[in-house]
Amino acid sequence: MVVDDIPVQPDADTAREWAIRELAKGPYQEHGPSWSERVLKWIGDRIDDLFSFFSIHVGGNPVAAIVVIGIAVGLVALLVRITAGPIRRSLQVRRSHSVFEDDHRTAAQMRKAADDAAAHGNWTLAVLERFRAIIRSLEERELIDDRPGVTADEAAEETVRRFPDSRGPMLDAAVLFDSVRYGHATVGEADDVSLRHLDAFLAPRSLLTAAPR
Repeated sequence: MVVDDIPVQPDADTAREWAIRELAKGPYQEHGPSWSERVLKWIGDRIDDLFSFFSIHVGGNPVAAIVVIGIAVGLVALLVRITAGPIRRSLQVRRSHSVFEDDHRTAAQMRKAADDAAAHGNWTLAVLERFRAIIRSLEERELIDDRPGVTADEAAEETVRRFPDSRGPMLDAAVLFDSVRYGHATVGEADDVSLRHLDAFLAPRSLLTAAPR
């Protein structure tokens, strides 16, 4: 076996570089940089721990260090492959869906339904109804198009085009709606409060303050 390319005494930085090379391969990058960054941080921390342990108990044996690095990288590869299915399913949940379906209530009616749900601590229903009320209110004021089957993402993106200063809260609200309605995410009072603030923020907007379509 040729070992000329392997450092006689690899340190933690060398080990971290090997892990980066492994994770840079195609299968790991498919799932987005945020996932790979989290994995890199985790494996980097574990490598540091392993080197600290072996420096104390093994006395810097280079063969042992190489074995430890191989095990660490192999565990990361196994972890990514095992979790690939759940990651893919979670990404599919984020496909945006219709906000209203066949719901023809007014914004005022939806707000009342949200308030009633909040009063009973039903935050899931409160969040769904309040987001619908926000979108229906924008449609009623002709600030966004009234389109059958409009999705949360579509409605949010159109709102952001008309009112760029609503970008962060509006896009977050669309993600929240889809996560609750189709991903069964757990929500609480703080989520309903954030939508109340968004509703109040958009309430005074009119065609006079909107950007051109």
